[in-house]
Amino acid sequence: MTTKAVRKPAPIRIFLVDDSELILRLVPLCLSMERVKIIGMAKNAEDALEEIEATRPDLVIADVCLPGMDGVTMATELRRVDPQARIILISVDKLRSPLPPRQQCADAFVAKLDLAEDLAPTIRLLFPKIFSR
Repeated sequence: MTTKAVRKPAPIRIFLVDDSELILRLVPLCLSMERVKIIGMAKNAEDALEEIEATRPDLVIADVCLPGMDGVTMATELRRVDPQARIILISVDKLRSPLPPRQQCADAFVAKLDLAEDLAPTIRLLFPKIFSR
């Protein structure tokens, strides 16, 4: 009798972009039980774009309001360079959701006040093959 080894899928590699140290600490805590790995962080879009190009994450989570280039512009630029990029935009303001996200520049939007509750389920929806196992 042969036994097949069950291979776990590789974790989703995430890059975070936010000028708030609190959010940079909170997001990994919100995702600690998920199949994810934070591979990089930046506090502004310009640095993030350089590092994202070098690291090629599976998912970018970025604040809408960043110093210098804002998160929406950064996501638009990222999509221009890599149309397959997966992007979640986050913001303090629930009412400023950049809708409709897919037709704009992001796959999803999560309000910062709802990160603990909504971020992991949103990621699961974006990567159903990883989380269906």
